[in-house]
Amino acid sequence: MHAEDDHHGSSSGLFVDFVGAAAGEARSYRRVREKGKVARTVQQRLKELNAEKEELNQYQALDRRRKIAEYTYYDKELKRAKAELERSYALAAADGPAERPHVPVPTAGREPLSESDWAVLLHELPEH
Repeated sequence: MHAEDDHHGSSSGLFVDFVGAAAGEARSYRRVREKGKVARTVQQRLKELNAEKEELNQYQALDRRRKIAEYTYYDKELKRAKAELERSYALAAADGPAERPHVPVPTAGREPLSESDWAVLLHELPEH
């Protein structure tokens, strides 16, 4: 071997080392870029989930308010119907024995009372 061969050999070795290092850096850069992309995707999904969570919380709050309003309305209707029935029964009792009068109950926006609902309602009223 000549001195020139050593020089070319080491020069060639340096070039291979340089190319290898450059390829390694490129792979490393791609991995970092991919990890950054994954991190951005995860962050975006977390933002979306937080927005959905907030929307769900708002829906649940509105749904609770709706249920409270419905309960209040139906409770008020039930009390009004009971009072009307009691008043009708009192009038009927004052007139003498007769069949219980039919008292229409408004059913706007809901199903009419079923027979079982009426049975419960009538059971709660005092017998005359």
